[in-house]
Amino acid sequence: MEAQLLVFSQTLFSQLKKNLFDQLKDRGFVGLTYHEKVGVKDTHSIDYLAYKLIKKAATTQPYNIYMEGFEPLLVKSAKTNLYIDPVDGSRNWDRGVGDPCFCLAAAPADSDATFGSLFFSFIGGYFSGDIYYTQLGKSYFKSSRLQNTYQISSNQQVHKLSEAHAYLKAGYSAAQTSLDYSLPVFLAVKDIRAIENSGIELCEIARGAADLMIEARKISDFYNLLAYPIAKNAGVLLTDLSGNSLDDVIFDHTANYDFIAAANEKILAEVLKLKK
Repeated sequence: MEAQLLVFSQTLFSQLKKNLFDQLKDRGFVGLTYHEKVGVKDTHSIDYLAYKLIKKAATTQPYNIYMEGFEPLLVKSAKTNLYIDPVDGSRNWDRGVGDPCFCLAAAPADSDATFGSLFFSFIGGYFSGDIYYTQLGKSYFKSSRLQNTYQISSNQQVHKLSEAHAYLKAGYSAAQTSLDYSLPVFLAVKDIRAIENSGIELCEIARGAADLMIEARKISDFYNLLAYPIAKNAGVLLTDLSGNSLDDVIFDHTANYDFIAAANEKILAEVLKLKK
C-alpha cells in the first residue's frame, strides 16, 4: 500500500510541478492572485489550478481524496482517505519566496481516524525540489541539491532552548494570540525562523535541521499537519499546547489545531516549564 502511495504521490507531484510552473512562467511573480477571497482561508488561483489537475488524476485511483478548500472526491467502497494540500504556502508561491510544497497524507477511511492512524505522508518542495516521505515506519529525505536519499531522524543533540533553532509563527494578523502563549519561548531560543510552509518546516525538524515549532494562533488547519507521519517516524514529539500527544486525538479535516513539534523530550519539557 505505501509503495503504491509513494508512486502515486511522486507522479502527482511531478505533474503538478510542471503545470504550476508553466502557469508561473506565463504570469510571473506579480503578487497575490485569488480564485476566492475569504480571509485566512483564501483560495488562490494556483490552488484552483492544482485542484483541477488532481481531480483529473483521481479518476483512476481507489481513494477518497480530501483537499483543503474544495469538495471531496469520493470513491465507493474506498478503504483509504488521502488528504492533500496541493500548495502549502500559496502566498509564498505568488511572491516567489520560501518553499511552497505539495502535502499528502493517508489514513484509513474511518470516521474516527486519529492523528496516530495517519500511516503515510509525502511532502514535496516546489522551489527546492526536496522530497520527504514515509515507508515501513521510517522517514526519508531526498535532497535535490545533494542528489541523494537519506533516512532521517530529529535532532537528539540540541537539548536546550538556548541552543535551539525554532519555527515560531506570528503571521496572519494573529501575533498577539501567538505571543500570549509563546513569548517566553521567543525570548529563550537561539534562533527564530518561520517561512509559513508548515509541511516543509515539520520535515526540517524531522531531519534535524531545526528543533522546535509552536503553532499557537488558533488558525492553523488540519492540513498543516500532513507531515505528521514523517515527523513522528523520525522521533519528533507532536503534542497539544499542554504537552499531550496528538496520537490518540480523532482529527477533523475541517478543524484548526494548535500544536508543538519538538525534536526531543528535553526541548519539549523546557517549553512546557516556561508555561507553568
